[in-house]
Amino acid sequence: MCSSLLFLILLAAEGEESPMPEPDCLVLLLQPQASLSRLAVSITSGDRKQCDWPMPGVPLEYQLTRPAYTVRLKVFENSSGGIALVARDAVGNPVQLRGAMFMDAVEMDIPLTFGGVDYRYWVLSNWLRSEPIEFEVVGTDGLLLGRERLAYTELHSRQANP
Repeated sequence: MCSSLLFLILLAAEGEESPMPEPDCLVLLLQPQASLSRLAVSITSGDRKQCDWPMPGVPLEYQLTRPAYTVRLKVFENSSGGIALVARDAVGNPVQLRGAMFMDAVEMDIPLTFGGVDYRYWVLSNWLRSEPIEFEVVGTDGLLLGRERLAYTELHSRQANP
């Protein structure tokens, strides 16, 4: 308590606050591969709500299409470097994704909706430690529909600034 009070007194004595550093946006850019398509990209730098993003055209949504299932992916637009995912089988039924680093929004009772799409899972880059995003797609009957491995690169807004 005393040290906190001393800090506030010293800060007030200086007469000005130290500026907060500009947050560093981090997005995961998925590497191109067969059956992976971009659904949406950022239009302008004004798309970002939590930090300044200087480059339009950054991919924000992807779709991975296989004969037995489709996985939709949404890149987080903040400093967390995350991706939300949801999957459906060929007839539109929700299927499970199993990945070592995945969090399940339904199990945790956390709404995870972007642009009217309810996503079920998410993963953050700091959990992956630069390893590809790997997961299994499991049908409603519990049978394995496929295994996926998505390579990515991290793009930081500070790296993109001229």
